[in-house]
This record gives sequence, structure tokens and C-alpha cells, in this order.
Amino acid sequence: MLTEQRKAYLAEWRQRNREKVRAAQKKYYDANRNECVARVVACKKAKPEMYKKLQAKWTSENKDQVLEKRRAYYAKNSATETCILLLSKIHLDVLVNFLA
Repeated sequence: MLTEQRKAYLAEWRQRNREKVRAAQKKYYDANRNECVARVVACKKAKPEMYKKLQAKWTSENKDQVLEKRRAYYAKNSATETCILLLSKIHLDVLVNFLA
């Protein structure tokens, strides 16, 4: 069991050596990618409301970045989305005519 003094020292060390800490975290993540992803998925399933709030908070704080990504996505996929909408409208018209 760690003493409070040891915990404080380790916290201070981690702050002073952010590069070493991040390198160790990245090395662990790269070696155990599937486990890490599974833990994140399980946590998100267990706490969906918390993650919705975090996502909404991040989105409101980074509106410019969100809009930029949406614009880029739409510019790349606008033709595909237009075709999908057109086809779904045609299918809907055929279905309505069939049921009538």
C-alpha cells in the first residue's frame, strides 16, 4: 500500500516527466491495443449518460473544429448522400404506390 507521501511524490514526478509518462502509456497501449479498446467500449456502455455529457461539452467548447469537420465530410460525401436521399425518396414513392 502506498503512503500519502509516496503518492504525492509520484504525482509530482509524473508532472515533471510528462514525456516519459506519455511514452510509457503509448508503449502499453500499442502492446495491448485490443484490451484497451475493449475497456473503453465497456466503460462507455456502462456510463452512456456521462459520455453524452462529455461529448456535448467538448462539442460546445470546440464549435469551430466541429463545423470544419462537418464541412469537410459534406464536401467529400455530398454526392453520395444526395444519391442516397434520392434513392430513398424513389423507394418511398414505390412503396406508397404499392400499398395504395
